[in-house]
Amino acid sequence: MSLEGGCRAAISLGPKGLFDSAIAFSDGVRCVVFDGLRAAVLKHNIAADFSPVTTKAVTTSGGGESITVKHDLSLAGEDFELTADIRAEKAGFTEQGEPVKAFLNEGRDARSYRWRPDHIMAFVQRNLKLIKPNLKPTHYFIDVFTAIDCFDYYDSSGNFHSMLETRKHWGEAFAWVRDYLGGDAPQTSEAGHDQLTGYIEGADCQHMTLSARQGWPHIRVSSKDWQRVPWFDAVLHDKFSLHGVGYPSRYKLEQPTTTRILESDDYISAEILEGHAMMIDSRGFGRGAVRKYWLAQDFIRSIATDTIETVEFSDGNIHRQIITWKSDAKVYVNRGQEDWAVAGKLLPEYGYFAKNGSIESSIERIDGIIVEQSNGPSGVYVNSRTFNPDGTLPIRPSAEALEYLGDRQFKMIVDWDVQRPAPKDLQIFSHFTTDKAPSRAKLPTVWPTGSYFHCPFDGKGRTYDNSAIYAQTKP
Repeated sequence: MSLEGGCRAAISLGPKGLFDSAIAFSDGVRCVVFDGLRAAVLKHNIAADFSPVTTKAVTTSGGGESITVKHDLSLAGEDFELTADIRAEKAGFTEQGEPVKAFLNEGRDARSYRWRPDHIMAFVQRNLKLIKPNLKPTHYFIDVFTAIDCFDYYDSSGNFHSMLETRKHWGEAFAWVRDYLGGDAPQTSEAGHDQLTGYIEGADCQHMTLSARQGWPHIRVSSKDWQRVPWFDAVLHDKFSLHGVGYPSRYKLEQPTTTRILESDDYISAEILEGHAMMIDSRGFGRGAVRKYWLAQDFIRSIATDTIETVEFSDGNIHRQIITWKSDAKVYVNRGQEDWAVAGKLLPEYGYFAKNGSIESSIERIDGIIVEQSNGPSGVYVNSRTFNPDGTLPIRPSAEALEYLGDRQFKMIVDWDVQRPAPKDLQIFSHFTTDKAPSRAKLPTVWPTGSYFHCPFDGKGRTYDNSAIYAQTKP
């Protein structure tokens, strides 16, 4: 097999195909040989001497720059196939003729090299033809493509290719995926630069912190003062949807110990400022996700395809911003340390007031207390913020005995280890699950946030201590 730069590769298959093969690479002077490929089925090494995975037959097809190796395997009496496609692909080169290094997986000590943009389509098509009939996706995310720049590159012959070619090939790959999946399936990627606008619909957002310190992840800039502004959305909000305002470690260098970044007033006020789809992570599944949804989703949905008309610094203060949308929606965001009285509200640091017709959402100060509330099509939501998800009470229950009384009734004796009295009367909520349910669906008794949120079908909901959140849907 011919490779770039006059190099060649050869594969000598063993009785178990690629898994006990010899794979050699040579530049005509030196040669390196690899002893097969590692592969396992249900943790059983195929190439092991006494592997329970039996290789019944190995067949090859193709030649030249593309070889397919099919392995007919058997495990515990079940036959199956494992096929590998081997191609001589072309990497992108520097002006000096060196292959461009890409991601280094330090855990596997594996170095990747940057693919030439004009050689990715075949692999995208192969993957989707395997994925579509089995997973039936209606949306597709391909990592990295909007996280790195559309770059210039050279081929192995020294020919220059501009970033415009890179953008064209990448965009065409996304367009092919959309057409292949059908239904105008949305296409998204990572971090969200604007070069593929029109080819893809959006991306997660990575708006980083400005800091003079060395290192990453942040933008290294020394400044007397700075503030986030909706610069991207002022141009592309209706054409390119951004999700959140950054991973926690990239959004804020100093991580608070009491509040998760994605659920903080700082983060939420930035999402409202820019009009982005709200972000939550796995640690926020449960109470955190429900809270952000009730607080701001109605407003965010109302401006999802809207455009920004004006962005104003109130009295020239960059930390007090007023955003006016084409729909006449209005947003006031205070990211300064001093309270800001505006539009009949008193906004604390990271407070905001957003209004679009009858839809309202705010984090504000009322009678000296910072509270949050919203009013929209989904209902009325108020939160006096009296619940602290990190304030676990030193009370531990344990079930000592369980007696079935018949007719789906039982008696349970519970011992309570109370190290300190509760500050107020509390309700006890017990949730029972079973692995024998037909759907095998289970609800956790404690969410990852440290609280339990229960919402029955009548639309009322509250946390397990009955004091943090109360919402009632409109009739």
